[in-house]
Amino acid sequence: MVEEDYTNLILGTQKDLERKKHKCKHKPKFFNELIRGKHEKE
Repeated sequence: MVEEDYTNLILGTQKDLERKKHKCKHKPKFFNELIRGKHEKE
């Protein structure tokens, strides 16, 4: 039981970190420029 709780704690922390990274990556301005750049190349 204790081992399972510990694993869930670690997985929860990893998901939290990934969520924070994801938010940083997808800043609207950067994302819009990326899309605009793709359209201009085509």
